[in-house]
Amino acid sequence: MKRTLTGISLVSILLLSACAGTGGIPAANPPAEFTAVSSAADRYVASVERKARLSGVHVQWVNPPQAKDSQ
Repeated sequence: MKRTLTGISLVSILLLSACAGTGGIPAANPPAEFTAVSSAADRYVASVERKARLSGVHVQWVNPPQAKDSQ
């Protein structure tokens, strides 16, 4: 009985430590082409995608906002 309890305790500790040791996705610097945002639409898209990434949500744009040409 004591040996079984010790074995279960050991397995539980190992499983908990394995779960605690799995880290999240490391933060990486974005490529240079995405750091310089020019239009309001680009800033909006970047803001939404940044917030979604931090929340663990995948955004797929169906009709992404587009900057209007000033003519």
